[in-house]
Amino acid sequence: MTSLTIANVGVVDVAGGRVLPDQSVVVRDGRIGFGTPEGEVIDGRGKFLSPGLWDAHVHLCWKGEGSLATLVEYGITAVRDVGGHLDQLDSWRVEIENGTRIGPRIWRAGPILNGISANEYQRVIADEQDARAAARELADAGVDFLKTHRRTSREAYFALIDEGESLGLDVVGHIPIEIEPEEAATSGQATIEHTETIFEGTWDAARTAPWAAAVRRFREEDADALFARFVENGIPLTPTLVPWALVLDDPDSEDRAEWQELFPEFLAVVGQMNRAGVTLLAGTDIAADRPAGVTLHRELQLLVEAGLSPAEALRAATITPARVLGVDDELGTVEPGKVADLVLLDGDPLEDISNTRRIHAVIARGARAPG
Repeated sequence: MTSLTIANVGVVDVAGGRVLPDQSVVVRDGRIGFGTPEGEVIDGRGKFLSPGLWDAHVHLCWKGEGSLATLVEYGITAVRDVGGHLDQLDSWRVEIENGTRIGPRIWRAGPILNGISANEYQRVIADEQDARAAARELADAGVDFLKTHRRTSREAYFALIDEGESLGLDVVGHIPIEIEPEEAATSGQATIEHTETIFEGTWDAARTAPWAAAVRRFREEDADALFARFVENGIPLTPTLVPWALVLDDPDSEDRAEWQELFPEFLAVVGQMNRAGVTLLAGTDIAADRPAGVTLHRELQLLVEAGLSPAEALRAATITPARVLGVDDELGTVEPGKVADLVLLDGDPLEDISNTRRIHAVIARGARAPG
C-alpha cells in the first residue's frame, strides 16, 4: 500500500479535548504514524484531523447498499448495526474488507430479538427456551452482540442476558416494557438504546396523557437516582435524538405538535444524563425514511444543544464507541500504530461541532476515499 501524509495539520486529540498543532501524520500500510512526510502529501495547514466517526445505531438493511458509500462520504468509517439480515450484512462486510465496496466497518447483531415480529428483521423469542436457543444460534453465526426490543418478555429478557453472558455476547437494545429501568440498570444489559426507552413501559398510555409533563416530573423526581445506577454499572446510552428532530422538520407530521412540547424535555433528559456522568453514544437509528450520513452530524449538534461540550459530543462518535466495542486499541483516536480511519476537516470541531460537516477528505482503511 502506498503511503500518504497529511502535513502540518492540527490533530484533534479527542481524549484530551485539545488540538495538537503542526503535526505530520503519515499513513503507511493502513496505520497511523508521525514523522517526515512521504508518499502522497495533503497540505493540512489550517485543517484539523479527527478520528473517523462512528454511528452507533444503524439499520443498514433498511437503508440499502447505497447508504454504505454515503456514510463514508460523511466521514463515518464505523457503524454498529443493531438489527438486519445477517447474511446481507456479512456479504457487505466481506466486500468492504476486501476493497470491492466502499463502506464503514460494521459490527452487527443480526436479527432483532423481540416478543413479537413487527417487521422482517425481527425474530420472536417468546420464552426462556426461545431466548437461549436464539442466543446460541447467533453465537454460532458469529454475531458481535445480541439486540433486544420493547416487546421482549421478562422471562425471555433475563434468559437472553444470562445466555449471552455464558456465550461472551453482550445484550444491547431497548428496555422492554415489562422491565423497569432500574432493573435494566442492574441486569447486565450492555447498552441502552433511545432516550424514549426510559419511558417504554408507559409509552402507550402516555400518548393520550400530558407526556411532556410526565418527563419533566421524571427529571425532577427520579432521574438522578436512575442515572446514578447507570453510572455505577457502567451502562452507556445511545440517545438517538435525530429521528424526533426529523419529525419536527416535517410540517405534515401528525405527531409534530406533540413533539414541539416534548422534544425540549428529551434534550433536557440527555443533558441531565451527561451531567450525571452517563456514557453517551452518538447514533441515528437510520432506517428507510431517515437519510444516512448527514443525520449523524445533526445528532452531534443535538447533543451539544442538550448540554454536551463539542469535545464530549465528538467523543460520543469516536473514542467512546470504540471503547464500548472493545476496539479502542485500534480505533477511535489519532495515535501512532492505530488504524488509519480519519477525517480531515476545514474547521475545528472542538470549537464548533458543526465543523464536523466541513469535510475536506476522508481516509478509510488507510486510503483516501472517493469524493
